[in-house]
Amino acid sequence: MTNRSGEAGIKQELLNDCRMWNLNRILNADCREGLKELPDALADCCVTDPPYGIRFMNRKWDYEIPAVAVWQKVWRVLKPGAHLLCACGTRTQHRMAVNIEDAGFEIRDVICWHYGSGFTKSMNLSKAIDKAAGFGDVDSPVTDAAKKWVGWGTALKPATEFWTLARKPLEEKTIARNVMKFGVGGLNIDTCRISWPGNIPPTIGTPGWGGPNKKFTAAPGAEGPTIQRTEPNDLGRFPANLILDEFMAGEMDAQSGFLVSGNPVGKRKTQNKIYGPYATGQDVTGYGDSGGASRFFYVAKADSAERGPGNHHPTVKPLTLMHWLVNLVCPVEPGRIVLDPFAGSGTTCIAARQLGLDFIAFELDAGYARMAENRLRDTMGVFYDEQ
Repeated sequence: MTNRSGEAGIKQELLNDCRMWNLNRILNADCREGLKELPDALADCCVTDPPYGIRFMNRKWDYEIPAVAVWQKVWRVLKPGAHLLCACGTRTQHRMAVNIEDAGFEIRDVICWHYGSGFTKSMNLSKAIDKAAGFGDVDSPVTDAAKKWVGWGTALKPATEFWTLARKPLEEKTIARNVMKFGVGGLNIDTCRISWPGNIPPTIGTPGWGGPNKKFTAAPGAEGPTIQRTEPNDLGRFPANLILDEFMAGEMDAQSGFLVSGNPVGKRKTQNKIYGPYATGQDVTGYGDSGGASRFFYVAKADSAERGPGNHHPTVKPLTLMHWLVNLVCPVEPGRIVLDPFAGSGTTCIAARQLGLDFIAFELDAGYARMAENRLRDTMGVFYDEQ
């Protein structure tokens, strides 16, 4: 391991021996015990996909969500201002967010991850009624009660997960001072922008366009705010709190059809319920790019080969999704540490290493821990010293 320069609040002697933290290895351990061994204010962020407490496929590890005490341990290990991104399902998201908040984190946002790969776990109510009446598994309803409830079930197909975006409170009085002292606290907006179609920024410069930062106000005698126009960012659109997979992006585009994001020049009537009508025939400007509605959002592209041989973990996330999430909350530079207390099949860890970051990860299940290390070796080669 190479030595890493320290930051305020972290003792240099700890940084001189990274082995004591078991960097870049999947530790088969209970994170509640493993986190105790880590120093305060060590990690730059936490990106994790813990149990959702829904008894998924009747797996014992998914019988409860992490308690407040777990998140308190995570809170201690993170630097002041460091972000936590924690996944959860729709049924228990409220409990997950409350536990995180009760541990001392500030809830900053919730990122919605829409995907098309979920499978329905609904019970056929009609068949259940016949079975209760002693008819076993039948193809068509037998009893009158079963006939009445044909077509009824008990659950919807899952197509959404939530990532709670939380932050350990700042230690400094301002975010600027906190970033300068601890190196964390902000979000990497430009790196996570949604690229323009074809990676070609729209050109705003046709007749009638007043150039960047042109200001105009409401019509004479009408109350209204001053509005400022700006040219689109070359890097892409501002990131949103909605992420799609390719299937859901296709579904959205099929429903939205072909759209144009406003003509580069033109006139239209505008009105505001609070400030009253603006000038009729006012110049308005749009980006002028076109496509389906999904172009407004980040689309994580899944790869079936990502799982690797022998990966039977039931909740593997796309690597591109994890790249985007880690990029959002952690500066991509040597020496930064991503914490994952619930490593699962190791996708967060792989994403961190591919970005050139270090990680500390715990996985309670021995089989999943071995699987995650195998994925890391297959993807990254030898990623830690074998001594």
